[in-house]
Amino acid sequence: MRCVSKGYGDTVRECALKGLVMHMSNLAINVKESWPAAVESMDVSIEDASPVSETSKQQDNVDSFAFADIYLRNAPCFLKGMLLQARGDNVEVSLRKPDAGLLAFEKGACELSATYLFLTVAMSAADEESLAEMQAYFEQKLRTLSPQAKFEIDWRNK
Repeated sequence: MRCVSKGYGDTVRECALKGLVMHMSNLAINVKESWPAAVESMDVSIEDASPVSETSKQQDNVDSFAFADIYLRNAPCFLKGMLLQARGDNVEVSLRKPDAGLLAFEKGACELSATYLFLTVAMSAADEESLAEMQAYFEQKLRTLSPQAKFEIDWRNK
């Protein structure tokens, strides 16, 4: 995962907690509603933007990422339960809005948002192993919240 601003730490957790933009392939997720005062405008002209081919996963040093839309009735309750369960673990937790939150791991971050029927998850990690650990952690916590519920998680990497 790459941090956009210079001068901040380069770990995913530091980026996420300082409210920087994290890049997941060619998708940018803003993990904080406003920029810190020390960060100047990050406006980029179309000439400065990288073509999609330069952000492909086949390149070296590119992060691993995954996305999922999970059908769950009353998904905002699952979101809040997930964030509450993660507080006791080695995970930084932040509720951004009543229907959005962030889990910051040592080598990755997980952005969650919820509507009444869907929990949307976007993950980015430093490598495939860290991504697999984050996915397993997420699935285990979600199944703990509602053991009787049956749901499928179809992780997408594109």
